[in-house]
Amino acid sequence: HPRAKVLKIDTGKAEKMKGVLRVFTAEDVPGERFTGLIIPDWPMMVKTGEITRYVGDVLAGIVAETEEIDWEEMDDNRPGGRQWGPQTEYESDFGEAEEEINIYFATGRIDITMTANTDIEDISIVATWESFDIPGPDPPGPDPNPDPVDEILPCDEYAKEIFEEFDFNDDGDLTVDELGSDEDFEEVDLNEDGVLDLNEVKIEICDCSNELYVVYEQVGTDELSIEFLSSVALLNKFDLIDLDRNRDMYIDFNELEDSEDSCVSTYDPLDRDGDGTPDDKDAFPDNPDEDTDTDGDGVGDNADMFVSVDNDVVWVSASLLGLILVSTLGYMIVRSKREPEYAWEKNRDNMSEQMLERMTHTTSPQITGDVPPAIDLGPPVADVPAEMVVSDLYD
Repeated sequence: HPRAKVLKIDTGKAEKMKGVLRVFTAEDVPGERFTGLIIPDWPMMVKTGEITRYVGDVLAGIVAETEEIDWEEMDDNRPGGRQWGPQTEYESDFGEAEEEINIYFATGRIDITMTANTDIEDISIVATWESFDIPGPDPPGPDPNPDPVDEILPCDEYAKEIFEEFDFNDDGDLTVDELGSDEDFEEVDLNEDGVLDLNEVKIEICDCSNELYVVYEQVGTDELSIEFLSSVALLNKFDLIDLDRNRDMYIDFNELEDSEDSCVSTYDPLDRDGDGTPDDKDAFPDNPDEDTDTDGDGVGDNADMFVSVDNDVVWVSASLLGLILVSTLGYMIVRSKREPEYAWEKNRDNMSEQMLERMTHTTSPQITGDVPPAIDLGPPVADVPAEMVVSDLYD
């Protein structure tokens, strides 16, 4: 079965077959059973308690003197899990009144015809049916919506763990000997220096065609819900709705395989901020809005007021100018508060001096001629004509 949990491997009958020398399972294999180019996650033999990945998984190996072995001898004559055809005849060999027949993976209508070999009476037939989802009565697989999410490593951290696991000499590079295989090595070795560095491993493992597999690998399943995948910190941008071809709100391995050739990787470990400028040429590798600092003042050109002038110089000059302006303004405020009293005292002194000077230097005018006597206007007049003017008094 392509996806089933192995509950038990019974080699007893096979070992008793004529011509069989030895039957060995994963329990008999020493050392490491898992293999893989980048991620050693594929068991060479599946042991009891593990889950098969495809129909070609190996459960047991047999060493025999001949290939001409009648394996049918191992089968029981009684039915129990074997595939039956559309029409099957079964003859009871229980020799008792009670008989039990189990039929698995049956759909549609089932007709059972019973023929008695001898005369019988008082016979009753009881049929019990239990329904289950395909593939059948296998152990349930992993939860497609596991919890918690924080246990899932981001792809770059996962790749780092794989890298450190294979970097046996801790020199920061992976060689062919450390990987144990040169398959696809040249394709992963982008700078063609004969070794793989961490960024090259990240590019390979965290490619858009591999990143989701990394998540599935950590969860231990071949199907996850869109809701769960949306909560995972993915480095590439995925259209999860588009990946779900059958629109069941779950994404399985088949749907991932269909999208491998059309996906576009948006994650680049050589360009952390994704602004298109490699980190080694990016003055701000973690800021997608900046990549250049012309004046070297630590401020990107896009946010820099003066691209060619160090901002430290600008800020010092601005500080000095601000200090001058504040000092001038303070002086003017203090002076404006004292100006009225000071100005008045000064003007008052000037006026006194001018008046004294005039009194000192000015001589009284000499009166010449006779001074006319005062005019006698007579007694007050009670009724003054309206048309009278001052000059009329002198007349």
